[in-house]
Amino acid sequence: MTDGSQKKSLTNRSGYEPFEEMQDLIGYLERKNVEYSDIFLRVGSPPSIQTPVGIERLSEFARITSEKFNSMTNGIAPLSHKTQKKMAIFDSLQYQDNCQWVWARDRNRNQDGFRCTLIHLYEDRYSLVMHKVPHKIPSLEALNLPYLALQRLLEEPEGLIVITGKGGSGKSTTVAAMLEWLNAHSSTIKRVLTVEQPIEYFFQDGQCLFEQQEIEPFVPHLDWPKVSYASALGNALETTFSVVMIDKVPDAESAEKAFELAQIDSLVIITIPGIDGPTALLRLVNLLQRRNSSITTQQVARSLKAV
Repeated sequence: MTDGSQKKSLTNRSGYEPFEEMQDLIGYLERKNVEYSDIFLRVGSPPSIQTPVGIERLSEFARITSEKFNSMTNGIAPLSHKTQKKMAIFDSLQYQDNCQWVWARDRNRNQDGFRCTLIHLYEDRYSLVMHKVPHKIPSLEALNLPYLALQRLLEEPEGLIVITGKGGSGKSTTVAAMLEWLNAHSSTIKRVLTVEQPIEYFFQDGQCLFEQQEIEPFVPHLDWPKVSYASALGNALETTFSVVMIDKVPDAESAEKAFELAQIDSLVIITIPGIDGPTALLRLVNLLQRRNSSITTQQVARSLKAV
């Protein structure tokens, strides 16, 4: 009997499902055809998942030890651009309380990926939240969105579209579906800039020429390009993009540049967390006021196409 079969046999005799790598857990969920959107891992507890009816604890798996948590998390860490080695994500938590990246399960992205958020709780305790990112961009119709109205909006030459919702509600997927429709059906060739942290969906050029910029991640690494929201949007103001997508407008300077772009000659699509449209707009206006921006609420109203 090989070492691997011994380990599996012992694990099965313990009454728990084998769980040495992240693929073991995901493979189990796929074999069982479990519908879920998020996986929650934390030291001292078995895995949990977010299902359509609520959070479900997977009691068929053993409680996760600190050693197993570290090993599994390091196994899905992002690669360094330069060395192609795993990044030291736990080291990054010396500088902030969380780090975020996208785990693509295969290089060709033929499987669903995950947006991973590693959170430092206290002492040596951590939490990992993995939000599923479909490998295929769904259509506007498949998402049950008002696709005829959205299609008309996407042909606008300039203005602002705000996509809002709670975490995990599908903001990124909604925007991806909108851009993919434009990529397939635009009547003219359009230049599209996306500014994201991290990039979740990758686009192939069709009727759109995509330039996707990933903001410097929360994982400090010397060879990662140093890009900020402000610098990416500042560069966009100096060139011409038909469409600019900004993921999670983080600060007043980024909000101001987004409105400047929307007033010139770009259709700007932004995502912003919020429980509803008025809350999202109030947050944007507050950001501008905090910066003492010259952009007035009247200009905001004129630029706004839809929420």
